[in-house]
Amino acid sequence: MRVGRSRPSLHPVALAAGLFLAGVTAAASPTDGRASAPEIRVLIAQGEKHSIVRGDDLTVEVETQGGFRKIINRLRGVSFSYSEGRMRLDGSDIRGGRFAVGSSSGLFNYDGTLMRGRELKRGKVILTALPDGIAVVNAIPLESYLVGLVNGEIDSGWPMEAVKAQVIAARTYALLRMAAGGGVYDVRDDVEDQVYLGPGGEDERAAAAVRQTRGKALFRAGELVPAFFHSSCGGRTADAGEIWGAPHPALVSVECSDCEGSPRSRWDLVLDRVDLQGVLDALFPGSGDIRTLGIQERTGSGRVKTLFFATGEGRTLVDGEDFRKEVGYRRLPSTRFTVSGYEGKVLFRGRGYGHGIGLCQWGAKGAAERGMDHEQILRRYYRGVTIRRAY
Repeated sequence: MRVGRSRPSLHPVALAAGLFLAGVTAAASPTDGRASAPEIRVLIAQGEKHSIVRGDDLTVEVETQGGFRKIINRLRGVSFSYSEGRMRLDGSDIRGGRFAVGSSSGLFNYDGTLMRGRELKRGKVILTALPDGIAVVNAIPLESYLVGLVNGEIDSGWPMEAVKAQVIAARTYALLRMAAGGGVYDVRDDVEDQVYLGPGGEDERAAAAVRQTRGKALFRAGELVPAFFHSSCGGRTADAGEIWGAPHPALVSVECSDCEGSPRSRWDLVLDRVDLQGVLDALFPGSGDIRTLGIQERTGSGRVKTLFFATGEGRTLVDGEDFRKEVGYRRLPSTRFTVSGYEGKVLFRGRGYGHGIGLCQWGAKGAAERGMDHEQILRRYYRGVTIRRAY
């Protein structure tokens, strides 16, 4: 979740005492007396026409009206092909709309027409036929998912209190998405939600941070908080209402003086007339040739809310987040920038990386280095929250 994303729903979701999430009820664990972690569904590929799952002693199930029914086991690899809204298990005449594949080791590799050479994953894989092809979903216990997420979002070598803060924010975000239910997956494995690397990203420090915060999540007034986070805020986080038009009492703008160590703390981007014309034409075709541009309005946290483009056809206003998305999130790291002329081109000089809402990851690192613990860090970026176990 390091870079920008489309505006999400910020409506809070309450968790019942029994913790019912996406059809999974947490039950008491016979080994430690604690509730077991729910299972999260992580999308790893979509729109596939051919999919291959490899692992040790694979078991394949097909969905029927009564649930999943085992049809094959003790395979090392199995492939699926897609046609007209259905899947076929290659090497047989078995067809279905959904299959589940597990392995004796709890590990699998996935390859497909769109996603080749994917990293090793834990749990099981569920393949669903959709109108555009096969959706490939990794179903995995939430705590295991979090261990493989840490190094996708930050660096597990950072101070442990910063790593713990990241884990709790990520767990809260995941629980909120799981509670929403519906669809064939809860989260994507990339920056559209949270970057999940799987076993290839796991290490002992990541595992320790997950163990030491097991089940902990952020709540406000008894409801899960939409715990968004970003790489660096550039000195002040953003209010959710000013960026996405959906305010939340926990996601307000706060000062942050700890993210100067970020490599994107300050940055420059130079765009020429051709670049800018391409952006405007993509957003508003037929707007005319650009003559001048500038900043129309800023948000309360200093980010660009609206830019103006003056052309031969008139004046066109462009949303700052839409402009950033079209330029490219990596090229234009944030909307906290100034605009000036530069040798016949335009210089964008800015601060920070990401949408700016919620936890500033580099700020958490700096705060931990100054001695703040993970709960202090989280309460700094998410206002009015309590931190307690969800299971």
